[in-house]
Amino acid sequence: MREINYIFLIIAINVMVLLYGVSMLSISYYEAQIFFYEKGFVHHLVNLSCSIFGQSDYALRVPFIFLHALSTLLFYKVGEPYLKREIDRVVSVLIFVLLPGTVSAALLVNGVSLIIFFTLLFLFFYQRDDKKIAYVVLCLALFVDRGFVILYFLLFFYAIVKRDNVLIALSLLLFSVSFYFFGYEVSGKPKNFFLDTFGVYAAIFSPFIFFYFVYTMYRILIKKRKTVLWWISFGAFVCSILLSFRQKVPIESFAPYLIISIPLLVRTFLNSYRVRLPQHRKVYKVLLIFVLFLEALQLVQLI
Repeated sequence: MREINYIFLIIAINVMVLLYGVSMLSISYYEAQIFFYEKGFVHHLVNLSCSIFGQSDYALRVPFIFLHALSTLLFYKVGEPYLKREIDRVVSVLIFVLLPGTVSAALLVNGVSLIIFFTLLFLFFYQRDDKKIAYVVLCLALFVDRGFVILYFLLFFYAIVKRDNVLIALSLLLFSVSFYFFGYEVSGKPKNFFLDTFGVYAAIFSPFIFFYFVYTMYRILIKKRKTVLWWISFGAFVCSILLSFRQKVPIESFAPYLIISIPLLVRTFLNSYRVRLPQHRKVYKVLLIFVLFLEALQLVQLI
């Protein structure tokens, strides 16, 4: 009970900080294009909000802050199978809400918040073995954002490995439909955007967390059991890196799947911390405090 109180406190403080950040923002050209001209789900969502609350920066961005709060709760529940201790789950949620990429998704008008929310919602039901509801969520996501074509693609290979015939058929069908209607640009002359992609990921995560993400994904690849969360996060990362050798990668379509991997990073870090003798844990404590401090500092700079 005490743990969930901490989570709600983190969410409440985070939402207040984000609402303060809204007062420092004005609508950008890209956001104006979505609001006035695009006809996707995000366009209808922000127009509905503005029709109810009036045309203001708060009405424009409140739906994404609300989705962020719901995603934080889902993120906490999705992380439970990976993090058995109360303090581990609190640390994981704290890192999640402080990530520069998560903060940007909660404040800006784009589909990233929707991708994070629906992916976490799918994982929540899938990990609880409520697979019928999980599959319904996947179907609904088809109408929300074109970025889910990546999720369907990754789940198809995960399902093959796990020999889940229902998920194989569903993910293949949804991938085909999504690719047919939305497509994915892979044409043009090959260009190397590898370093650019790495740089953007480092900015989204913060450099230390991103490099620890790469380390964790590799460590699980060679040593540990591969869960659906690992397949989604690692698969999205590999796909984006491979594409970056040819073209500029739409990071907003891939980054959400990397961000939700934080429970895996926290589990790896804290397991490494706990296997050491107390006198050898000081470096890990300092690193964790340093990372949280840097993230809090980046949050202040963002708003």
